[in-house]
Amino acid sequence: MKISEDKLKEGRELAEKHGFKELFVNEKGEFFTNKSFAAMSVNYDKEQFAEVDLSEAGSRKTEEKATNASTGSATNDLGKAVEAIEVATEVEVVEAIMKAETEGKNRKSVIEAAVKKLLTFKKETEDGSQESGDVNENTNKAE
Repeated sequence: MKISEDKLKEGRELAEKHGFKELFVNEKGEFFTNKSFAAMSVNYDKEQFAEVDLSEAGSRKTEEKATNASTGSATNDLGKAVEAIEVATEVEVVEAIMKAETEGKNRKSVIEAAVKKLLTFKKETEDGSQESGDVNENTNKAE
């Protein structure tokens, strides 16, 4: 099923407003947050429902967060931008803040905080990969 531009826009707005990570729509224009429910609504006919592509909505929200953090919202407060970086849990948010900062005020302390946070994410990812590798090795030895 091809989703109309209107339904795509409506779905993205719903997902952004409510924080949905995935969304489905059927031929009747009804939205579902669960693939099984969407399928059931059309008697499991795969041609009558589809997943809404939320990639644009998600990236727009990330850019919005980054711009607000980089400018310190309305107050242009340097501390708020650094704090937003320190509490960020997603690499994409930190990268977006850094991009907005380098294209905007280009404050050294904000950029340094972003680089430090990205290195922390990288280290956590590497540590997690090594730990999961150890688990697999131990599992194989036990067999």
